Amino acid sequence: MFPSIMITASLVLAGLASQQGNPPPKDEARPGTDVTPRLRAQAARLERGHASEFFAALIEATQPGNREAPTGEVPALIKEADQATRDALQAPALIKQADEVTREVLRFWLDRALAPGSHPPTLQEWQDFKERIVGHAEAIILEAVLRPEQARRWRDRASRPLIPPLPGRYSIIPIDYVDGNIPAVYTRAEYYGIIHAEAYEQRASDLFGVLIGYERRILKPFPGLKRQQAELIERVDRLARNARRYWWFRDIEPVPKPREEDPQGIRELPPTSAMQLRLSERGKRLRASVAAHAEEMVLEAVLTRDQAEQAKLELWRRRGLHALLDPELAARLHLSRAQRNELAERLTERVEVYHRVVRSDVPVYNNQTPSNVVNALEQRWKEEVDHKVAVLDQPIWEILQPAQLRALARLLNKPVPVLQPDDR
Repeated sequence: MFPSIMITASLVLAGLASQQGNPPPKDEARPGTDVTPRLRAQAARLERGHASEFFAALIEATQPGNREAPTGEVPALIKEADQATRDALQAPALIKQADEVTREVLRFWLDRALAPGSHPPTLQEWQDFKERIVGHAEAIILEAVLRPEQARRWRDRASRPLIPPLPGRYSIIPIDYVDGNIPAVYTRAEYYGIIHAEAYEQRASDLFGVLIGYERRILKPFPGLKRQQAELIERVDRLARNARRYWWFRDIEPVPKPREEDPQGIRELPPTSAMQLRLSERGKRLRASVAAHAEEMVLEAVLTRDQAEQAKLELWRRRGLHALLDPELAARLHLSRAQRNELAERLTERVEVYHRVVRSDVPVYNNQTPSNVVNALEQRWKEEVDHKVAVLDQPIWEILQPAQLRALARLLNKPVPVLQPDDR
């Protein structure tokens, strides 16, 4: 008798609750409900619509003749980048590219999650994942494509939670001398030359180089990557490169070429403030953040967990000492703040010395020198340089504790130069 009364009471209470406007949350699946049809519907919507309301509104606002609601202002987003490059990108095209690439990435992840034998995510897991991926794509637009005043106006419309600028895996400390130490006496022509060369980068970052090769015209997928993954990674890489190229050239007036007349002496003028920003510490941080957002999209959505781990390990092997400035590797090795600061300071000092070492005592020969002699000279020079660099780097490796060095050697499956055989 009592059980039947309790069941009846429960049904009555449930009915009252539904009449009082407390139905199950719209996007939450009930226990035991198959969420696959709902997720497939999400994938279909991504194919037809936009990645987010932010992209939908921004794309609409940048159409010629449209006005931005609610202010009624004509959008100031339609502006070509550098006229001299002849293939300059426009902000509206970049915004559309970011929207399309983001939708491709999200659909790829959903298709893999819904494949036979996979475990479909809950609707909440999907929403959380989508917010992160969309947030990184929107951040690329906010940081590199929109002007600061535009970004301030549009930031309120961006998806939540808003993803802030990221420090990235690569310290702004250059590995080689040619990658930094810009003298203050550079002329406008020299600044423009550097900006033009930097803007046409092969890859957005070293991680993309590891994953798909360093030549942008040739895909060399990392072992284990499927063709579809490599092609999607290339599209994310291209988005980041295009966004940074647009930022490089925005507000930068081209200077007369060396063989062109320059009656006003523009080539010898000091660099403009826009040029100085591009090569400043602030500019380096912005470029690092754009690459970091793109990397996060790939690591979380395109790669499997094991592929992501293997790619990062290979990246750290290739970067040597500079890998220690990657926040993730530093955290895994439990480097203290003092160690990180000392590493940054010592690696900054290393740049100019390294420059002298690798450019000293270069072998000299001519077309008449026998090839076997050339090979022997170059091999001897390389061995001498490797020894000098190892001596240069030894004190920096010693900033790490022996236990940290052993952990690094185990993680990378690669000997650490400072470790003696008995310490490994």
